[in-house]
Amino acid sequence: MTLILILLLGALIGTQVRVFGLIPTTIIAILGSVISDRIHDVSSTFTILTALAVAAALQIGYFIGACIRSVRAGQGSRATAARDWPRGIG
Repeated sequence: MTLILILLLGALIGTQVRVFGLIPTTIIAILGSVISDRIHDVSSTFTILTALAVAAALQIGYFIGACIRSVRAGQGSRATAARDWPRGIG
């Protein structure tokens, strides 16, 4: 459940900001998962795996969001290109 929310957060970041917004978000998400695992007395191996899963989900979500942003940006230029395309020769 948490990874799905992190994936959606990454997609939101991907549609709104550039890649430099992903770096502090990744750091904050990893710190949050490490602190949560330490509070619940989870083993170090599981904590590392959780941190890697959080970082991966955030980056996959960012990639999906960046793809959505790219498609949305391309739709406007496609309409302009269709309007400016020559109708025929002569």
